[in-house]
Amino acid sequence: MTEYELFVDVEFADRRGMRGTTLTGQIEVQPLKLEELQAKAVNKEELLVELRDPATLESFKARVVIASKRDELPEADTLWLIRTSGRFSEPWAVKIVERVEEQEPEVTALPRRRLSLAERKGSILSELLKQREEKMKAEKEKGQQKE
Repeated sequence: MTEYELFVDVEFADRRGMRGTTLTGQIEVQPLKLEELQAKAVNKEELLVELRDPATLESFKARVVIASKRDELPEADTLWLIRTSGRFSEPWAVKIVERVEEQEPEVTALPRRRLSLAERKGSILSELLKQREEKMKAEKEKGQQKE
């Protein structure tokens, strides 16, 4: 059985950046208060939470069913609830229904800009010579294409 951690303290979630706006394509998980979690655990409701694997420190979002006692969910994994004051003394049970995969936002490269004279400093002479050679090469190619 695998162990997972769930942060239930709202202040801790704020510091981790779990609240607020999200990027496009990402799923927002609202931090749960302990009272809400206990109510949903009694009803065996499906929740969307962010779990952390303490062995690898990997965080992931998942749809889960939680129970406050290990006997209530057979073949479930161990869930440790964590607050800013520390871990709870008794583990809960968690059954992962589905791991929610997020779409990675597309990354585009910014166009390179030419460096200013001040940024070039010591290499300015070699850069100017390279630019001159490139210009001459381009002009030579244009001349050959016209002929």
